[in-house]
Amino acid sequence: MKHFRNLYYIFIPIIAVCFLPDLFAHPVTAGKYSIEQYLSIKSASSPSFSPDGREIAYLTNVTGTSQIWIVDISSGRTRQVTNFEDNVSFVRWLPDGRLLFGKARGGDENTQFFLISSKGGNARQLTGDSSVRNNFGAVSRDGKFVFFASNKRNRNYFDIYRMDVDSGEEKILLKDDGNNSVAAVNDDGTKIIISRSGTEKSLDNDLYLLELHTQKLIHLTPHEDASEFSDPHFVADGVVMASNSGREFSALLNLKKKNAAIDDWSNENLSAGILDAPKWDVTDISMNHNGGKIVYSVNREGFSELYFLRAITAGKPLITVFSKKALKIPLPERGIVAGPTLSRDESKMAFAFSSPVRNSDIWIYDFRSGKISQITKSDRSGIDAKTFVSPELITYKSFDGLSVSAWFYRPIGADRIVAKGNSSQNREGATFIRAARVPVIVSVHGGPESQERPGFNPLYQYYLSRGFAIFAPNVRGSTGYGKYYTHLDDVRNRED
Repeated sequence: MKHFRNLYYIFIPIIAVCFLPDLFAHPVTAGKYSIEQYLSIKSASSPSFSPDGREIAYLTNVTGTSQIWIVDISSGRTRQVTNFEDNVSFVRWLPDGRLLFGKARGGDENTQFFLISSKGGNARQLTGDSSVRNNFGAVSRDGKFVFFASNKRNRNYFDIYRMDVDSGEEKILLKDDGNNSVAAVNDDGTKIIISRSGTEKSLDNDLYLLELHTQKLIHLTPHEDASEFSDPHFVADGVVMASNSGREFSALLNLKKKNAAIDDWSNENLSAGILDAPKWDVTDISMNHNGGKIVYSVNREGFSELYFLRAITAGKPLITVFSKKALKIPLPERGIVAGPTLSRDESKMAFAFSSPVRNSDIWIYDFRSGKISQITKSDRSGIDAKTFVSPELITYKSFDGLSVSAWFYRPIGADRIVAKGNSSQNREGATFIRAARVPVIVSVHGGPESQERPGFNPLYQYYLSRGFAIFAPNVRGSTGYGKYYTHLDDVRNRED
């Protein structure tokens, strides 16, 4: 990582360049590809294994909207399953071979659920009120029930529902005037974990255990500071999850029952232990029902690192024990992992991967061989991948001395052109080089509680091909740099 101590002196020219490009020479490179080509670059994401692990259903926008396709892992042959005008938002392969998916109409974000054969054909709609928003949560292990949140009762709040996949019959499990979502379902579908967003703090939520037989709701995560609890998975004697409660970064936690012989989920019978606590956020946890592996990602300065722990469930009463050492899974290069998922027999894991110079595609990791392989190859619209640019991570000091990181993309050739009289000294006597000046686009991410990460951005690559540099800071309030940093823009601090 490079440190830009005098960014104040270069930041003013950056803003000026954005508004006064006439002051500078023509761009360093002349792009030969059109904006239409860059915006036509395709991607693949959201992998879901078939029950036998031989195929993967995934989403790709190869036809212009995100649709379901299936790829045969051994041969690489693909086939299209859906062909709607609207984007498909998720897909899950059910144990009986059918595909469950969701899509909204006309971009209204009111997702409805559908069933379709993996061979294609007509889809059967499961939810029908287009004015209602349904947020998918989980499928029971036997594939007979779908658990989800919906604002059917009151458009301002999300209740929890269970649907019988075959009959379409819905049952409301929890009525609550809040923002609820289904986070996990246990093996036999008798217990679910519900995530409820906080109302007084930003980036704050709680997890609750709902026992369906008794309708008892148990608060699993009492806390005082603004904290996040995410990606919970049931194990034999508790729950694994990611959380930054009482910490700067989200760690991989195991919430265990002290006495596993009794069905007591009260806080008096629970204890929390850390499975992995890197100095970065743990995200994207994936685990099968009482599986033998748990996979998770670590967001290290924006790049993903992928790890797994082995799990053994045995004893009487049953308890789950995890290995102490996490094993690292190789990736194609430095980039971003999304949607890791394990095959039913846990011999393979699929995930979507992208980087600054790679559009998103589906990859597979084979646990037996220890090798990764790319199984989809999304079209780059005729653009040579060698023309794509990777950024460098820099840091600079803000007005109060706070260190801020940013991604800086240099157009090809900009680092090789140096102006005449190319060296001078600053006030401290340090010598520096004046590189050729190029127009710079300052790109500040939205949210504001979000993070600029080095994934594939076709619009960035277009402007880079036209000689523009890109400066993309993670301003205070961004996620990924610890809880303290994220809350630096709360309320009155937003203007900082």
